[in-house]
Amino acid sequence: MIRFVEDIYADFLYDCYVANQRLTEEEWLYYGREEHHIEIPARDEGSLTPLNSQYLTTYQHWVAGVLQSEMLQKCCFAFVPKGVLPPALEDVRVKWRAEETRKTNPRKRIPAEMHACKIPYTERKPNNRSRNVSKKLGSPIILTTPQGQVIRYDSIKLACRIHALHPGHLREVAQGKRKQHKGYTAQYLPT
Repeated sequence: MIRFVEDIYADFLYDCYVANQRLTEEEWLYYGREEHHIEIPARDEGSLTPLNSQYLTTYQHWVAGVLQSEMLQKCCFAFVPKGVLPPALEDVRVKWRAEETRKTNPRKRIPAEMHACKIPYTERKPNNRSRNVSKKLGSPIILTTPQGQVIRYDSIKLACRIHALHPGHLREVAQGKRKQHKGYTAQYLPT
């Protein structure tokens, strides 16, 4: 008997497979292309085997990772940003991120805002300089993509993780020391 979550996961991957057949190369560049690979449980006489390894958009890959975690009962995603998924999937993401954190470091409690990534969290005493840097890194920014899309992010770090950019270079763009970084421009929101 196939469990309910497995049905949802397999249906989601099939829907992505059908929808992504129509994407052009420009749309793949816009949405991002990531390879998703998993062994789907054998069912329907093997008709779902093409779905075991396929390309998904970045958002589809985030959803697939969360559904896969719920299906396999273990954390199966490296990075899914906080707050981008629908509420039901966001609850599942938080659950498996907390479970992964508990398993990898059972003695340390990690703040909720650090659950969005797999980068290890280490506590340190900030000095005056690091306080200033932390304040600047936590400032909201407006990022303009090479395609002209304007996106607001809560911090430079989050924007860099999502778009695979270097935080130092993007910070220099926001400060006016550089014109662009990989075609991206950024500016701090006024406070």
